Order: sequence, then C-alpha cells, then structure tokens
Amino acid sequence: MSRSPSQAARGTLSLHTLRAVGAVTQALVDTRIGDTVGVRGPFGSDWPMPAARGAPVVIVAGGIGLAPLRQAILQMLEQPEHYPSVRLLYGARDPRSILYDQELLALA
Repeated sequence: MSRSPSQAARGTLSLHTLRAVGAVTQALVDTRIGDTVGVRGPFGSDWPMPAARGAPVVIVAGGIGLAPLRQAILQMLEQPEHYPSVRLLYGARDPRSILYDQELLALA
C-alpha cells in the first residue's frame, strides 16, 4: 500500500551514495541541503548477517555496488567477536570512481 507524503514517515537523510547516470540520478545529485526528496522502499532483501557469524566473510563488490554493502561491512567490523575475518574485494573503473576511498584506506 502506498502512502502520500503527508502520511509517510518523515526523517532526515544524512548520507546518500549514487552516481549520476540519467535524469533521475542527476536530479538527486543536484539536490541541496534542506531539499525535500520522496523515497520509497527499501526493496530487495536483507544481508544474511546471522548466517555469517563466526565464519570468514569475503565480500566482492564493484563500482557503485559497494554502497548497499557498506552498512553490513561496518557492522561486521564493529563486532569482531562475531565476525573475526572480514575481507573486501572491491574494484572500480578508475581511481576517481572508487567509493568511500578515504574510509577504505582507514579500514585497511
């Protein structure tokens, strides 16, 4: 069931990650602090965090595909007693396309 903006939960988005490749993503990139943006979702399924507990975890991502995995990676790194071995294999087309470059360097 869809809700109108007046019925929807309101909140503040403090971080978003996207790449401008079309009209919609370019419009999102062009937003400024304080602009209102309607969001639907999430769609898809969650990452199986409980299934990964205690086992070595290897995450493979490319380009913008790292964005939806970021929170799972950070959560695992914050809980080394549950996730003792976490490895990320990440690739991008070129150095300018690397997401979270400074964060990744700090985590290395």
